[in-house]
Order: sequence, then structure tokens, then C-alpha cells
Amino acid sequence: MDEEVLLFPALMLLAGWALWLWWKRYQAEQSERLKRLEIQHELVKKFSTSSAFIDFVQSEQGKKVFIQVDSKPQMKIIRFLTVAVMLILIGIVMLINAYSYRFETDTNYISKAQDLYYWGSLAIAIGLGFLINAAITLRLAKKWNLFKDRE
Repeated sequence: MDEEVLLFPALMLLAGWALWLWWKRYQAEQSERLKRLEIQHELVKKFSTSSAFIDFVQSEQGKKVFIQVDSKPQMKIIRFLTVAVMLILIGIVMLINAYSYRFETDTNYISKAQDLYYWGSLAIAIGLGFLINAAITLRLAKKWNLFKDRE
């Protein structure tokens, strides 16, 4: 059986699974935001005067409730690094597989080796792009003090 016959459905299943995971994460984040907004709304209703509300918002407890920083630069950097390492490793494996066909004379193997060189080089290039992106994100996050008060 041809490997492409199995590879394409497996690739589509992987893409569908990744989209499903992304959608579930998106739904969980939206649900969390909605709960936070409901809590904030109930808190606002509890204050009888605007000066009491302003005093609460300016306190440490009020800042924790009403000022939410959704930016998590550490997680973004880790995601970029993870994707970069995976793509670079996949590219290296493809180049090693292509190199294993170096003594073949059959046109099918030569074509397969050329394809592996192409896709391996592309995976490494994209992985390096993600690596550069992670480095830039880390540098800007440090410059903008996004890591302060974080553990």
C-alpha cells in the first residue's frame, strides 16, 4: 500500500485534533473571562457610592480584581521554543533520511531524496524563524518589564 494513502488521512486527523484542542482552549478562556466579568459586575453592584468604589479599585485587593494582565510572555516564549525545536528536529530527521538515499540510482528514490531535502530544509528554516521570534519576544519582554512581579 502506498504511504501517501495513509499519510494524508493521518495528517488530516492530526490537523482536526489540533483545531479541536485550540477550540476547547478558546472556549475555556472565554468561559473564564465571562465568570470574571460576572464577579466584577456583582462587586460593582455592592458599592453604594462611587467614592467607596474608587477607593476599593485603588487598593491592592481592587487592583487584583479589576486589573487583569492577560499577556503571559513566558508561555508565548515557551510555545515558540517548543515549535522551533520540534520543526528543527523534524527537518534534521528529513535531511538524514534524504542522505540515506545518496547512493540510489532509481529515479523514484532520487525524487524521494529531493523531496526530503526540500521539506527538511523548509522545516529547519521555519523552526529557525520561530527561534528568532522567541528571542525577539524575550528581549522585548525584558525591555518592557513584563517579567516583573512574576515568579
